[in-house]
Amino acid sequence: MARVGTIRDPAFTGTTALITGGGHGIGAAIAVRLAKAGAAVSVIGRDREALAETRDRIVGSGGRCLALKADVSSEEDVRRAVAETAAEFGSLGILVNNAGVAGPTGPLATLGLAEEPVLADAHIGQEELAGG
Repeated sequence: MARVGTIRDPAFTGTTALITGGGHGIGAAIAVRLAKAGAAVSVIGRDREALAETRDRIVGSGGRCLALKADVSSEEDVRRAVAETAAEFGSLGILVNNAGVAGPTGPLATLGLAEEPVLADAHIGQEELAGG
């Protein structure tokens, strides 16, 4: 049996995936793999140039991809990205909550209250995408 992502997979054909943090690293790799498997993908993040590179790589390989600048800590950005993805590709079938922020690092008990909203907005706030 072929590995997922190396050829079209009927399980992903006709499905739409939205990947947060889709311009870099793991998010970009997931987007490319899902597109190769047959999904239409929407990559969102804050780095417009990186998102365009991911989109160009996918489209250049025959896939379908929408690149949208959006900050997952902004409810307005999230709602807009979901609406634009649905308008372009139809219903959303796969959500990859990959976006995050680096630092501060350490045990939660040692983090100050100033850092808490930033971390919560970026990491926990993505539940809005999933309808939470």
